[in-house]
Amino acid sequence: MKPMLLFICLGLLACGNAKNAGSSDIAKQENKEIKNQETIENKRWVLKTLYGENIPAYKKDIFIIYKNAGAFNGNGGCNGFGGSYEIDNQTISMKDIIHTQMACNMLATENDFLKALETADAYKIIQDQLYLYKGKDEIAYLEAVYLK
Repeated sequence: MKPMLLFICLGLLACGNAKNAGSSDIAKQENKEIKNQETIENKRWVLKTLYGENIPAYKKDIFIIYKNAGAFNGNGGCNGFGGSYEIDNQTISMKDIIHTQMACNMLATENDFLKALETADAYKIIQDQLYLYKGKDEIAYLEAVYLK
């Protein structure tokens, strides 16, 4: 009787450990997936190319920051700007863009960037790289700088 009871207990213990090991593996996989999720929010996205042209180095970065509450702000090199955005899967819509109106030598680039933001309808993030698209055409490429 004792050997049979010992065998049953060992069998139950092994099943419990196998179940816990499986749930531990699942939890590790879920954590890995969470860590690998790419997000557009709370990063300073610095513009690198616009309509296929490299952005020259200026005194100020041209950038955008998407906030958690569906709002964004940034700087076009001359002027600050802001607006609202909505994302759904890989689609994006930016609207209600407002900006200051100071003149400078990079105003044409700034205006093109604001136009790109208004017309973008899709995005893709690969690691720390953000691509904005109008249809299938890439219109802007930006690189992430993390905020603290």
